[in-house]
Amino acid sequence: MIPIEAGHAFEGIIDLIEQKALYFDVESLGKNYKIEEIPEKYKDIAAEYRAKLMDVVSMYDDDIMQAYLEGIDVPSEQIHAVLRKATLSLQIQPTFCGSSLHYCGVQPVLDAVIRYLPSPLDVPAVHGVHPNPTKKETVEQVRETDPNEPVAGLIFKIVSDKHADFCFVRVYSGVMKSGTKLLNPRTGKKEIVSQLWHIQADSREKLETDSVEAGDIVGVIGPRDVVTGDTLCDAKAPILLESIAFPETVISMAIEPDSSADRKKLEDALKVLAKQDPTFRARINEETGQTLISGMGELHLEIICNRLRDDMKLNVRIHKPRVSYRETIKKVAEANGEFHRSTPTGTESARVRLKAEPHMGDEPITIVVENLPEEMPNDLRKLLPQVLLEARKGAASSGIR
Repeated sequence: MIPIEAGHAFEGIIDLIEQKALYFDVESLGKNYKIEEIPEKYKDIAAEYRAKLMDVVSMYDDDIMQAYLEGIDVPSEQIHAVLRKATLSLQIQPTFCGSSLHYCGVQPVLDAVIRYLPSPLDVPAVHGVHPNPTKKETVEQVRETDPNEPVAGLIFKIVSDKHADFCFVRVYSGVMKSGTKLLNPRTGKKEIVSQLWHIQADSREKLETDSVEAGDIVGVIGPRDVVTGDTLCDAKAPILLESIAFPETVISMAIEPDSSADRKKLEDALKVLAKQDPTFRARINEETGQTLISGMGELHLEIICNRLRDDMKLNVRIHKPRVSYRETIKKVAEANGEFHRSTPTGTESARVRLKAEPHMGDEPITIVVENLPEEMPNDLRKLLPQVLLEARKGAASSGIR
């Protein structure tokens, strides 16, 4: 494809294989389009790029090269077949153009998905591991794209509805039926597949049949204790498919509800959002007590807050997280502390010398009390925490923090 004009003047596209111009109707949101001859002023540039296209295509097929050299017109279906073969072998990348603003170019892209991209039968078998390997079972497991294989599917997206979670599942092998129970190898629990739904963008339609086969993508209602990247498989032939790796968050903000009564509601809402979006995290900072939300950028967190306000009817405030600062010493310092207490039997006293020095290691600091007399009374030993407190006060006056 090459575009007709560009920017705000963008009108349509030229199909170099069919050698036609396509114009899309904005009023019908691109659903209706008309096919016309290439405009006169674009015939030269279309011929130039058509020649470049045929130069590349002829490199992957001898028959096309022979016809091209002899000046014979090559049928479109033959060109599509060669492009598919070269695309599947990762030798070329077909390029298309369009405009989402003008609803232009959607149909040719969808046609190209069917023509050039691999079907489930064109890709190798999926590999996984046995969740609980034994001596009799191999660790690696393989599932072919075959309905006769044990069922295995991967949950790649979860949408939380009011009544139940809606899981998007890619079925890699076997037949998935509604009303059956499948194993989640991550948790070791069985999840019920209550309903199967056909998904197209935002629209959902319950399947007329109660089963889907290997290669299908389906919406599943029923599983509860699942997250994005979990596997659903036959309990008699368990397999743990490779999960989805998500990037680490890059920004954090503190969030709090307008009223303390909504705190529990906010906690539940953040759990739902984190389940839907694996790149979003929510946690409570143990040192400051703040609820922190983390995401992939300011826009990401802004969308999260808008969903809390608009979809979940929660009024929230966001601000910068508080930082728990710590201080340390720069040089060695010493201090002495004394403690005296009068009792009916006399006066009890103790003296402690405290020495502090910079610690640059990764191990935590521990306090070791040395040189205690063995005959020291238990009552006097109980005084040590108070003596250490007095020594700490004296150390603070000496520059130890």
